[in-house]
Amino acid sequence: MQQLTQLTHKPFLFSILGSALVVSSLAACGPAPSATGNFKAEINGVVQREPGQPMTDSRVALITESGQEVASLRTNSNGGYAFQQLAAGTYRVRFSQTDDVTGKPVLEFRPEQEPRTNEFFAQVTSQPISFNGQSTQSFTVSAISTLWKPDLNPTGGGATISTNRFPVFSWQPTSQARSYAVELLNPDGSLFYRSPDQSATTFEYRDLKGNQGSFNGLALQKGSQYYYRVRANLNPGNTPGPEYGVSAGSLLTIDAN
Repeated sequence: MQQLTQLTHKPFLFSILGSALVVSSLAACGPAPSATGNFKAEINGVVQREPGQPMTDSRVALITESGQEVASLRTNSNGGYAFQQLAAGTYRVRFSQTDDVTGKPVLEFRPEQEPRTNEFFAQVTSQPISFNGQSTQSFTVSAISTLWKPDLNPTGGGATISTNRFPVFSWQPTSQARSYAVELLNPDGSLFYRSPDQSATTFEYRDLKGNQGSFNGLALQKGSQYYYRVRANLNPGNTPGPEYGVSAGSLLTIDAN
């Protein structure tokens, strides 16, 4: 089985053991966005399995609007995190599931090795947070809740679909979502197709073609492999809050016949 290396929005996963660093300096982790003022900001929040159940030692990253990761840390015993001394710019907070051994994000559906890939969001990303640097500010992101058992169908493990009929994808809902979209990705993680947003938890893929970037209009290649995942557009609650989350990617093979 090929391994899903990197998804379009660049990570998400978590580890639930160990202690956590809460304060992270942006300067130590990467370049800051261009500043328009000299004051600094803090972005903080909590990660929880569900209300009242904090996720400790979970990986949280700070990313720019272009997707560049500029800092990362692990949540503390209360599920808390805080990015401090941030220069002016626009940021998002991203939770990721991680492999307990490597500590790296796990994006591929593999319950036989990582059961949590079918128990939690693989990644949750917040709404953008803009800071102009004109005064000291502190931003609190609404709690990121990670629990979701999507039960993707077809599931991982080399499921095969045929282009002789329209593939149907289905999944279990999450109470956090206001709508869903199905995404197909190439093995390198580049986005091949995204369905329209919908409230239903079943999607019939009638296009059988890509609609993203250079893949727009390109037919599914027989004998090739893709990953599919479900994107849940979330109810953010108080602003800023979680904007969307995605399931782990499930491997699909297109029938060669």
